[in-house]
Amino acid sequence: IVSAAAEEKERDVENGEHAPSGVVSQVEDHRFISAEEQLPFDPLSFAFKDIWYTVTLPKGGDIDLLQGVNGYIEPGSVTALMGSSGAGKTTLLDVLAGRKNTGVVKGEMFLNGVPKVEAYFRKIMGYVEQFDTLPQKSTGREAIAFSAALRLPAKITVAQREKWVNAILKMLDLQPLQNALIGSMTEGGMTFEQRKRVSIGVELAANPSILFLDEPTTGLDSRAALALVRSIRNVAASGRSIVCTIHQPSAAIFNSFDSLLLLRRGGQTVYFGPLGVNCKHLVDYFEQAPGVTPIGHSVNPATWMLEVIGAGTSTVVNTTTDFHAHYNSSALCETNLEHLSTLMIPLVNSRRLTEEDVKDDGSYNATYWQQFTLLMHRIAMMYWRTPTYSLVRHLTNILIALIFASAYPLQKYHTYIATVSRAAVIYITSLFCGILAMLTVTPVIAAERPAFYREQQSRMYSVGVYCTTLVLIEVSPA
Repeated sequence: IVSAAAEEKERDVENGEHAPSGVVSQVEDHRFISAEEQLPFDPLSFAFKDIWYTVTLPKGGDIDLLQGVNGYIEPGSVTALMGSSGAGKTTLLDVLAGRKNTGVVKGEMFLNGVPKVEAYFRKIMGYVEQFDTLPQKSTGREAIAFSAALRLPAKITVAQREKWVNAILKMLDLQPLQNALIGSMTEGGMTFEQRKRVSIGVELAANPSILFLDEPTTGLDSRAALALVRSIRNVAASGRSIVCTIHQPSAAIFNSFDSLLLLRRGGQTVYFGPLGVNCKHLVDYFEQAPGVTPIGHSVNPATWMLEVIGAGTSTVVNTTTDFHAHYNSSALCETNLEHLSTLMIPLVNSRRLTEEDVKDDGSYNATYWQQFTLLMHRIAMMYWRTPTYSLVRHLTNILIALIFASAYPLQKYHTYIATVSRAAVIYITSLFCGILAMLTVTPVIAAERPAFYREQQSRMYSVGVYCTTLVLIEVSPA
């Protein structure tokens, strides 16, 4: 299923409106996956109307960070959320993804015309955070396979799961890197862009219908960012809906999106609609606004757009137009509202939610035994791939044993004092070993803590099972 914006762009390219040199077309040859590799999922249109988000300031009083935002996300499309710093693009992303646990959210949200049910929505969405939170001692394939084993429904067989993992690696161009350690910036391993792709793969492993990405290109150079956006296009080509925040993209990256939702400071909509080839629709819309200077030759439309609305780096604003009011009174807004109203009506052939879909009893997809087995294997591999930690731990224990054993090599135990002294040595030896073990294991566990928090957000496994496996691995002789 392809969105209307993507279809329109495809027609433009077929009619000869090709992108200039250096600009990526949205209809390039993607790495499609076969029906045999694909897991079944429900392509969903996600519509939201009149979204308000209000928070209470520490000194008292309320402030609206989002003010009546309307929009929709369709299957097979990639939608960008943009705006200046403080415009509320990340706030809107978190509100739509249901990740705000403070403040007051008002408005309506619909999935295929049916009012959004949080319990069901959490099962069919994925969220990729801005900063990667991956297990450093796992490979790319292991991280994706671990997520798939714990997040996919129990009815999915091992063979299907393996094919799906291979399909994800194929979609994200991770096949050459599947056996490389993820690593970190300090210890080496994958590059920042490669870890971003693995993060997307970890969320794709749950087979979501909608994928949210928070500033996926931040921190990447132009080449790495373009490679990542191409991978995102590959995911959208499978029929999934993708929405992501982005900040100051290049022309090539900006032209890779189907639609744009542009906000100004205060969370007010300035533009929502298709971009068109070479951002033609966007440029035409703003050039028709009063007081706007036409875009120059070879100017990045993303930069020009932000300058026009006064959200760019320039201190000179060329127009006093209220672009929020201009959008609300435009034909584009009227068209969007008409289409939005159709997306708020249930589809005739859409799948009806079952009791299993909306159930929110806090259970996990995997059994406790499966969680225990998978966690034991991952943590054991983490220790095996950290030989310096294991070596230092064993050498320290041997050294402490030799030091304290040499304290009383010829001690006789004929008196009460001598016996108490030997008992004190045993106690102090145990105390030293315990304290040193605690100090040496703390950095190892701290490095894995961000991944633990993300996996808990996704309800992959029980905290009790996780703690049990850590204790068992730590006290094991290996």
